[in-house]
Parts: sequence; C-alpha cells; structure tokens
Amino acid sequence: MTTEEKVRRFEKALAQAGNTHTVADVLDRIGEGKACCWTNGDSVVVTEVLVYPRLRAVNYWIVAGKLQECAALQPDIDAWAISEGCSVATATGRMGWLRLSQTPIGEGWRAAGIKYLKELRQ
Repeated sequence: MTTEEKVRRFEKALAQAGNTHTVADVLDRIGEGKACCWTNGDSVVVTEVLVYPRLRAVNYWIVAGKLQECAALQPDIDAWAISEGCSVATATGRMGWLRLSQTPIGEGWRAAGIKYLKELRQ
C-alpha cells in the first residue's frame, strides 16, 4: 500500500469519527505526547489516555487499515496502557465491523452501546 493510500484510509477514519481533527492535528498530538501511534503492516491505531475521576482509560481513537492487523497490536497496546495506569480500554467503530466478528479489534472486547452524533446549528 502506498503512503497516499494510507493517508486516504486515515482521512476516511477521521471523517467517520466526525471530522473533529485533520491528519496534521493528529500528528501534532502524537508529537506532543498526547497520543500514541501503533502500526502493523498497512494499518494504524492511534491511542490516547482519557482521565476520568474514577479511572484511566486507553481510547482506541483512530483505527485505520485491516482490522486483523489492528487487532494484532492489542497485546502491545494493552501492556503500554496498563503501564500508564489504565484499567479499561474504549473504542468507537463502524457498525459494519460487527459483520466481520463480535470482537473485530481483538479478544476481550464487548459492545457497550452505540455512539450517536447530532450536529448543532444556530
């Protein structure tokens, strides 16, 4: 896969997530240490640590590429997240993932609801 194809997949994942960030924004967050980038083959997972009053969570913020390659990153991400004090992992994905598997991004995951999005206009 070419770099251009990887960037297009990444941009598609960002669009799916609501276009809250550009690729440049994500790279800035990674450079600032606010997010981590994990790669495997033609795939990438970008994680961030979310801090709540009662726990720390590793959030699979962006998952782009082949789900099997992304799922293979899970043991390394889990080990890193535990070292960062995280006790739970979260992710948001496309509904189509469930057609592939009940655990499309690796073992141990369970569906915990559906994320809704509403655009607000004046």
